[in-house]
Amino acid sequence: MTQATKRAMLAMLLLAALFLSACGSPAPAAPADPTSTPTLSEGPTAVPAALQSPATAPPAAAPADGPMIDTTRMSSTMAYAELYNILVNPAQYVGRGIRVEGRYYSAMTSDGAERVHMVLVYDSAACCELGVEFQLPQGMDYPQPGETVLVSGTFRTLIYNGNPFGYIEATASQVTATAPPPALVPIN
Repeated sequence: MTQATKRAMLAMLLLAALFLSACGSPAPAAPADPTSTPTLSEGPTAVPAALQSPATAPPAAAPADGPMIDTTRMSSTMAYAELYNILVNPAQYVGRGIRVEGRYYSAMTSDGAERVHMVLVYDSAACCELGVEFQLPQGMDYPQPGETVLVSGTFRTLIYNGNPFGYIEATASQVTATAPPPALVPIN
């Protein structure tokens, strides 16, 4: 083999190693301990104590370790990614302070029993969105649909239909931009 051929093969080998290491998936999570006994929330579904709502779980003595999560100081891509991580792994964030700015949206639950209030955060291309639920203290008014709102509070979880959902127990809410007027589109 010539020197040039050896260099080319080495470069291809290093490039292949780089591609294979960058495209790997994370290691699978360790299986749950079959000997542990999960706590039950209201209803028949077993839910770990860390994922129970404040109403069914004992109150935490102190907030979770870690600094406050302030997505307003992040780029839209980072804010979207951080919120995605929070919503996928809610138990890791319970008790931490959180601050989120985005579009206000509300909707009724599928059974029509209650209204859910959310802050929608978009990625940088504005093609994808995540909604994080928030609950204001009694007496505070919710914004108008479509307004940009800044919500600060503590991240909590609740159990809905046996599934854990993260939400912000808000201590402050501020409208930072009013909603645009509704568009009138003629119907043919």
